[in-house]
Amino acid sequence: MRRVDVSMVYLCAMFSLGAAQFNVIKRYFVATNERRIIPSYTTTIKQRVLSPTACASLCSIHQECCSASFEGKSKQCSIDASCCPESESSEDTLMLKNLTVSLPCPNGWLKNENKCYYFSDALHTWTDAKIACEAEEGMLVEVDSKCENEFVRMSTNESDYWLGGTDEQEEGVWIWSLSQNVVTFTDWNKGNPSNSNGNENCLSLWEYSGHKWNDVPCHYSMRFICEKDIKQISKDDHN
Repeated sequence: MRRVDVSMVYLCAMFSLGAAQFNVIKRYFVATNERRIIPSYTTTIKQRVLSPTACASLCSIHQECCSASFEGKSKQCSIDASCCPESESSEDTLMLKNLTVSLPCPNGWLKNENKCYYFSDALHTWTDAKIACEAEEGMLVEVDSKCENEFVRMSTNESDYWLGGTDEQEEGVWIWSLSQNVVTFTDWNKGNPSNSNGNENCLSLWEYSGHKWNDVPCHYSMRFICEKDIKQISKDDHN
């Protein structure tokens, strides 16, 4: 086994802003040995490259990239939009996390990784909550990892909250409403989804179950959680 011993990858990428003008943007990555991203809908690119540094460089030129992994044997670089993607142990691999600093979130929103989250006090139906989030250039939260789920659960008050999942289009097939991606990560409460009375088509965090997931009728009124991406800037822009 060839072990890749890298604790920090430092890259400096140049992007042209004009015919004779350049802006130097630095990207910082922290690396973990022998971890590989498990492909999911948040994995945006899979491409063969020559080295871990080339994989980090590929990540740096794609704004949506928050994590990447490089497989030594196949030379495959996986680019992922999630800052906490599902991963597994794998020999001769390297997992990279983008540490580029993000702009602050708007007032009233909480920052986690490369996203901002809004936890409402107002009560809405699922459809009205979806509309309210999109009016703020966001969406009802789409929880795609254990890390994100724990952040959301720990940030809630003693109340129920809408998430962005629904199976209105096809019973039992849960998708995220805005992206239309199939829900892969789940945290269902025991016995759920149950579709009691045949009309539980919207996804919620259920306070009674410790904010585990529950399917409930979409016409219920409850609080909701919005999320939106935040632009990334170089650490040096703060200095």
